[in-house]
Amino acid sequence: MSNKRISILSTRRRVSVPKDIMEWQNWKPGQKLALVPSGSGVLIVPVTPADETGDAEEVPTTTDDVARPNRDV
Repeated sequence: MSNKRISILSTRRRVSVPKDIMEWQNWKPGQKLALVPSGSGVLIVPVTPADETGDAEEVPTTTDDVARPNRDV
């Protein structure tokens, strides 16, 4: 998979996640995502039940901090 995908921010402040990225991450419609400021951009990471209850250790702040699934598209 290429490292870059382009999406458009709509007038309603919505961004579409490309289908291949959703499948690669195993994200389903309705998945809660956290937007984390990082350098000159933003990381998009799934929200876990631990994140919602406050039991999460830390929010990732770099791409190195984000756990990546071990699968290819």
